[in-house]
Amino acid sequence: MNQACREHNLPPLRKKTPFSWKRVFSVLFRVLFLILFVLLLSAGSQIIYWRYAYATFVVNGSSMYPSLNENATMYIDGVKQDIAPENIGSFSGGEGVEYHCDFGLMDNSPSFRDSLERYSVVITYFDDDFLTNGELTSGASPKIKRIIGMPGETVSFDKEGNLFINGTLTPQDFLFGEEKELFEESLPQTGEMAPLTLEEDEYFLLGDNRRSGASDDSRFEGPVSSSSLIGKAICIIGSCSYRPADGSTTFLSYRWPWEVEMI
Repeated sequence: MNQACREHNLPPLRKKTPFSWKRVFSVLFRVLFLILFVLLLSAGSQIIYWRYAYATFVVNGSSMYPSLNENATMYIDGVKQDIAPENIGSFSGGEGVEYHCDFGLMDNSPSFRDSLERYSVVITYFDDDFLTNGELTSGASPKIKRIIGMPGETVSFDKEGNLFINGTLTPQDFLFGEEKELFEESLPQTGEMAPLTLEEDEYFLLGDNRRSGASDDSRFEGPVSSSSLIGKAICIIGSCSYRPADGSTTFLSYRWPWEVEMI
């Protein structure tokens, strides 16, 4: 009797659930939806954080090509143009000319200068862009350059464009990239420059594009005081539209988080 009662109280055997593709697809859809939701939430949060933690800048010229604006595209009256290899990175044109350019973030906090080192990319004005009262001259615009010489150092170039810091040959591995042969056709990269000793508050800035006339920098404008620096470039996060005729810019799109280009 007790054995019968125990058997009677046992739960019924569960039937084996038949295989169903519909059920499989339903589970996969939920998993993929959850992954996509997390990615979008993460990307959105990161972009919001970046936009509030850092200031933005636009690479509106060719002086840092091919390190920056390598994929800049030109449009004339809305029609995409094919650009000859020797002109890639050049920004010029009148009404109706538009470029799609790199859009990035910079650290412009009061302490950003403490993190500067050789080869840091900075957004800056030239010292001559300021009036004696400290205000900017009419038409002055920010530039983006790379730090080559640090305060107190002696900078020089030989006829082949090789860089010497305090008399020691210093590499410039960031130059040219896959475009080396194209750039070598227009050597010397910088031209010979006699040794120049920087003051304790000066930086020697150059663009990565060393073709003749491509970069207006410390070779022509002289060293830049730390007070003229605006910020340190952190990364490229998207693209924008730049119109040379009026210097105006319009934001276009963000990159995916895994496509963000750190500088």
